[in-house]
Amino acid sequence: IRSIHHALLLLGKREIKKWLTIIVMSGIGQEHPPELMNIAVIRARFSELIAQTFKLPGETSDFFLIGMFSMMDVFLGRSLEEILAELPLEEHVKNALLGKDNTYNNVLELVQAFEKADWQDVTAAAAKMNLDEEKLALLYVESVGWVRFLSED
Repeated sequence: IRSIHHALLLLGKREIKKWLTIIVMSGIGQEHPPELMNIAVIRARFSELIAQTFKLPGETSDFFLIGMFSMMDVFLGRSLEEILAELPLEEHVKNALLGKDNTYNNVLELVQAFEKADWQDVTAAAAKMNLDEEKLALLYVESVGWVRFLSED
C-alpha cells in the first residue's frame, strides 16, 4: 500500500473504518489487561458476522463499531453517556450503545448474552431476530479465531 488513497481503494471505506477503530481502541486500552481488548474485538467481529450471515438491515461496519465501542466505558473509566455525547457517531449507533431497542442493540445484547453463556437470553434474542442458534455458535468460534490470528506475533 503506497498511500491512504491506495489503502481505501484496496480495502474499501468499511474495512478502513474497522481497522482504524481497532487501532484507536488498542491505543486507549494499553493500560488495561489485553483480555479486555480481546473481548471488545470479539464482540465487534461477532456482531459483524451475525449481520453479514443473517443479512440484517444496516451497515455491517456499524455492527462492528458498536461491538468495539460497547467496552469504551471500561477503557476510559467514564460513563458511556458522557463518552457518546462527545463522539460524532450516527444516532442509531449511539442508541444501540445506550440500550435503546433497534436491530443493532438487539445484536449487541445477543452477543453479550453469548459471551456470558446466558443461554436463556441467547435463545430469546435469537428467536426475536429469527436467527439460527447453531450457526451463532460457529460464528462465535470464527470470531475468537479471528482475534487470535490478529494477536499472533
